[in-house]
Order: sequence, then structure tokens, then C-alpha cells
Amino acid sequence: MEKKSTLFTSTCFNVHSKHISRRLAKRLFIIFILLLLILLTLSWITIFSPNATNDKSYNNPTSAHRQNHSQVVLVTRYWGESQKDLIRLLQFIRHSAAMGIHSLVIGIHVQSDQTNAINVLRDELMSSGVDDQHGGVHVVPIQPWVGVTQPLNALIDFVASLQKNNDSSTETQQQQPKYVWFVSPEVTLLRSSLMRMVAHMDENTLVVGEALLGHTPPSALTSNESRSDFSVPLDGLTSPWNTCALWTLEMLLETHFPGVADLVDPPGMEEVAAIAQHQSIHGSTLRRAVLLFPRKSRHSKLLWAATSFSTTSDRGMKHAVKMKTKQSRARSILRSMNANNCTVNYILY
Repeated sequence: MEKKSTLFTSTCFNVHSKHISRRLAKRLFIIFILLLLILLTLSWITIFSPNATNDKSYNNPTSAHRQNHSQVVLVTRYWGESQKDLIRLLQFIRHSAAMGIHSLVIGIHVQSDQTNAINVLRDELMSSGVDDQHGGVHVVPIQPWVGVTQPLNALIDFVASLQKNNDSSTETQQQQPKYVWFVSPEVTLLRSSLMRMVAHMDENTLVVGEALLGHTPPSALTSNESRSDFSVPLDGLTSPWNTCALWTLEMLLETHFPGVADLVDPPGMEEVAAIAQHQSIHGSTLRRAVLLFPRKSRHSKLLWAATSFSTTSDRGMKHAVKMKTKQSRARSILRSMNANNCTVNYILY
């Protein structure tokens, strides 16, 4: 009798244990399904969000990010040949707004633009409820457009006028333009890139640029792979390019971009001329030029549409000539300025 009782108790216990195990398994399965649904939902949001980019810090800008960007004026030059160029410019404007850029200045080459950009931009800004002169987007028609340095210097002076027009309140002073960020419309803007450049700015830095396809990679300049910060001679392929470069406004206003850059063929390499002039006067320590390179790549992750121009198109052929002659034009500029011992700091990240 005692054995039967024991057997009955044991059987009940086993049945109860199995029941608990099944309930636990069922609950764990439900939890697993819920977690899977959450992950799928998050993935869907990330992929299909209208602001989604490859830049992890692009979405949901924090107030700290916006504060850093409030002293940055984004400047670009534009003249379009087709609707494709105009669409790219409109995307550029939307990206800058999503990044929290305080001011965007667009210099329009009136004589060469075939896309009616001035009127289109005005209509776009008005329909979106943004005043093109007071809402942070400034459309600046430039006519005549002479060489390379004249329009650039006109845009620098325009940025300086924004500084003067602001009132003297503490809040506005904190938003006074401090840096000019020159970026080509063909470049896809990344918040991480801007934050990285701003982080390397200090009171002795003239310009910080992102390495792009065509810049001399660090491996060609040093055999010591552990070095993360080293100095190299300034030339056409080590200098920051205005394709994506952040300049200290106050320093740049001292000299603007020297006109010697208009004398080379084709005109350009104004960055080399400006760096050389500043370092010839103040030395390379007090007027640092910095180029940022990712350790595991030959150039930054910035997307530059110019690299995909058709080599048979007029624009593609002009771009190819510019890239091929960067070194010779830079040497010509440095020689004519009698500029020696100018350097660029390569910083690897």
C-alpha cells in the first residue's frame, strides 16, 4: 500500500513537472517571438526612414550636436547642366537641414546655370515656409563669376556679413559663424564627418579636411603603421580640398583665397595657396592644415558623385583634367609664392 502511494505521488510529481516545463517553454517561445517582432520593426524603421543614411549619428540630432553646428556655415557653389544636378542640390539642402546646420549659403553661377536654380530654390523654400534670406538658407547669385577665387571670396564676405548682422544677445553670439564648411553638392553630407572635423579644430588650426579619393594615402608617406598623427609636405594631393573642408572664418578673412590660384591651368588649388600664405606668415604650428584619414581605407567614407562622372561627358573630362593636374598646379602656386616648408598634419582615425 505504501509502495502504491509512493508511486502515485511520484507520478503526480512527474506530470506536474512536465506541465510546468511545457508552460515555461510556451512562455519562452512567446517572449522569443515578441523580441523577434521588435527587432524586425526596428530594422524596418532604420531601413525605410526618410532620413536614413549610412551615417549612424545622422538621425535624431541631440542638442549638443546642434550647438556644435550652430557656429558652422555650410557653403556650396552650384551651376547645373540638367535636372539631375538640380535634384542633387535639393537633396543636399534637405540633408543639411536634417543635420541641424544653422546656415547654408548657396552661390549660384548665374551665367553657367542651365537649371533655373535661383527661381526653383526660391519657390521650394517659400512652399516649405522657409524664407531664403532669414530661415538659414541663403541663395546668393554671383554675376559675373570670374575664375575660382572671386566667387569663393564673395561667399566668404557674405558669411562675414551674417556675422555682423546678428544682434549682440548672448544666445545669438553663441551662434555667430566661426567656421566655414565648403562642400561640393556632389558630396553626400555626413554628420559624423562634420563632428570629426570640428573636434580637430583649435585656436591654431586654419583648415581641416576629409581625405577623398585621389589624396595620397598614409601608407605612401610613412612606413610606421602605428603613427596616428604626422606631418607631411604640402602639395596638391596632401592638401585639404574644398570638396569637403572646414575653415576657421576669422583666419580666412585675413587673406581670403589668393588670386594666384586663378593663374594656373585650369584655375584652382586655392586651398594650397591659402595654406601657403598663412604658414609663410605665421608658421605651420600657428596655422595648422589637417587632413583626416580612416585607418582602414585609402579615403573617407564620404560619397563623392564626381568620381562616377562619365569620362566622355564634358563635366567628366573636366574633372579628370583637374584631378590629373592637382600636383603640377600646386607646385606652380608654391613656386610663384616662394612658399617653402609648408606642411599638412595627417591624422588617422
